[in-house]
Amino acid sequence: MVTQESLQEAYVKLGTIDLLEIVANKNGYTELAVSVALAELKKRNVTNDEIRNYKSVFPQQPDELLVKNYLTDLNLFQKIIFYAFWIPRIRSFFTMDFQSDGYVLKKQQSNYYSILGFIFFFLALAASPYPNSTYIAVWCGGFVASYLFDIYFNREKQITDLRRRLEEGKSMWGI
Repeated sequence: MVTQESLQEAYVKLGTIDLLEIVANKNGYTELAVSVALAELKKRNVTNDEIRNYKSVFPQQPDELLVKNYLTDLNLFQKIIFYAFWIPRIRSFFTMDFQSDGYVLKKQQSNYYSILGFIFFFLALAASPYPNSTYIAVWCGGFVASYLFDIYFNREKQITDLRRRLEEGKSMWGI
């Protein structure tokens, strides 16, 4: 079993660049290994700015499952649900796990359909003061227009932007 003492003995022998690599690639190491590497860097008088600004020389390859989740599209039923249930409290029941599970595209699309569902709801009300066939036609027509725009223009733009962010190593959530 790896102990803090054994890591300290091993890390004393490593170069500063190797220790910076451990800290920069936290996902590949245990918390103990990273904390011991940080402590050793502190002993060597490496500043926090140097540690924070260090860029790994090894390209980090994203996990395949992460990329798959990252670019997973909403299905048609989900798009209809978000279009129809745009009220935030109701909508939250359907989007709870999108961010924690890494479904970035799904989260963006849920926002898109909810906003357009809200807009077309009030356009339908303005077009027809009473809930009748005109009201329903405008609101349903709004979904069709939103869906077609999403498929032919919006979705590809979102995927291209997400792929670019992934390649640049930026946060999935734009944070």
